[in-house]
Formats: sequence, structure tokens, C-alpha cells
Amino acid sequence: MTNSKDAFALTYIVRQTWFKAVCVAFLVVFIVVFSLELADRVLFRPESIFVRGVRDFEKQKSEIKILFSGQSDIQYDIIPDEFGYRAYNFAGGGESFLETYYKLKYYINNMPKLKIVVLPLALPSFSSFRANAIQWEYFAYGYIKYNDIIELYKLKGLMVIRDKLLSFCPIIDRMTMINFLHNVKNLVKRQPIDKAEMYNGYLKNVGSYVSEEGAIIRLQRQFDGHNILDDDFLLYFEKILKLCKDNNVKVFILSLPVSGYYLEHSKKYINKDLLYRKVIDNPIYSKYIYKYLDLLDIYAKDDDLFLNQDHLNDKGALKISRLIAAEWSKPIQEIVDDR
Repeated sequence: MTNSKDAFALTYIVRQTWFKAVCVAFLVVFIVVFSLELADRVLFRPESIFVRGVRDFEKQKSEIKILFSGQSDIQYDIIPDEFGYRAYNFAGGGESFLETYYKLKYYINNMPKLKIVVLPLALPSFSSFRANAIQWEYFAYGYIKYNDIIELYKLKGLMVIRDKLLSFCPIIDRMTMINFLHNVKNLVKRQPIDKAEMYNGYLKNVGSYVSEEGAIIRLQRQFDGHNILDDDFLLYFEKILKLCKDNNVKVFILSLPVSGYYLEHSKKYINKDLLYRKVIDNPIYSKYIYKYLDLLDIYAKDDDLFLNQDHLNDKGALKISRLIAAEWSKPIQEIVDDR
């Protein structure tokens, strides 16, 4: 009797006009989203910075000896061609140590000539401001596998499931949609699609847009209300170090330059001495670190070398890359040429 009543109720609901309208609306939304996702995959995504970087890297990964990894400060500041050996800048915008770990883990066994991995140590490297999201590309490219999701779920909870689902249809991501609409606008106006200059992963940027207000806003985003030393990022930083150790790869650490405004206002939240004590001088990590170079304040008075508050432009990148290459030339030669 109960089953009959349930069946009658369901049939009654299905026949209602409002239910049919909801179904039609859902179908329309699905078709629109699917169409936008398909258009982005075919027209624009193959030329995105992430995809181009991966495509170029995979062509030469078996020959790479020095790998620069991490977030955008590495991506904007380091020109691999200045280091005298086959090197690649495989850093990514907004990449956390968690994401770096899974990407490196995915490739390291297929990089027989890899000798050195260079990682960034920036003031916000361990800040939790990026702790509540994992970028969809790291799922879509298989860097984070299904068994990894189980481990991450225990650590991060439902956020991991959310971001995995997003990887199936990234167009609903806010930034992906913004980039898509920007590219569509250019296409309609018959203008070229924005295509950043990249050289072995290095992202070339020209101009200088440094301001005190910009530095304050940037720091607020990175630190206000956040844990400056997030335990999860420290955990995955250690995992990277151990992964390199297990594969006989030396780890070099860089603190890259920031503008004077950024450096001055960052003192409200953190200072490099604290970061040094907690990371570089910490025996948990120091035993895995082969070299550390602190260049954080070297260009504090040279705004013309910066693209913005904490990234160098092309002039600054060339200058700092040559300085680092010279500073590390002897240890790099000893490691890379060692038979």
C-alpha cells in the first residue's frame, strides 16, 4: 500500500508544470555549460600558460638536469637558459608545495638526468591563504591520482572532492570563465588571443607597476587572517625534500627579490629571520637542503626591475638569473658533471 502511494506521489510530481520547467531549465544550463567547456577545450585551453608549459616540458623531460619548481616568483624570475645546462622552469602560478609535490612525484622517475631541483622560499610560501583549494589542473593531468585523493581527503576533507569534480568541467571555475570570456572578446573583435612569451617555462613580462598601495593589498590577501606557517604546506615541503633525497636529487632553495614597499609592509606579518629559523635552520628540513641563497632585499631600491610588488620583470629576471647562475656555478658544475 505504501509503495502504491509513493508511486502515485511521484507520478503526480512528474506531471506538474513546475517540475517540467525545472527539468527544462536544468537541461538548458547543462547544454550551455557543456558547450562553453567544449569551446574552451578546443579553442583556447591548448594555448594556456599551464598547458603550453606542460607540453614543452614533456618533450624534453628526459634530458633536463636542473628543474625550477614552485610558484609564480620562480616562474616570473628565473630564466633557465642562463644556467649553462639543460634546465627547465616548471613553476606554476599560485602553485603550493602540495601541488608541487604531486607534480614532481608524477614525473621524477622519468627524468633520468635530473640532478638538481630548485624551490622558492618566499615570505608567503607557507601561508594558509591558498590552503582551501587545489587547482583543477593537478587533477586533470593525473598528478593527483585516486589513491592520493583518499590521503588528501583525510587531510583536507570535502574540499578535495569539490576540486576533483571541478576538474571535469573547469569552465565553471571563476578564473577559467574570466579567461574564456576575455579570449572570446578578442576572437569576436578579430584580435589575437593573448599568448604570453614563454622560454623553457620562464614567463616573460615587461613593464613596471610597483606601488605602495599594491604592496599593502597584496600582503593583506596573503596574510590577513591566515596562518603564516600552515602545517599542511610544511608537511608537503618535507615530502618534496624526501622525494628528492630518495631519487638522489639535490635541493637548492631560493628567496627571490621583492620590492621595497612589499618588504617594508611585510614586517607587519612576518620577517625573513623567522622563516629562516623555522625552515632553513630547522634540522627537520636542513639535512635535505644542499644550498640556500637569500636575495629577498637585494633590489629593494630598484623598482624598475619589478613587474609588480613581488615579481620581477624581464630586465630583473635576466639580472637575477645571471647572478644566481654565477653564485651557484661551482656547486652546479660539481653535481651535474659528477659521473
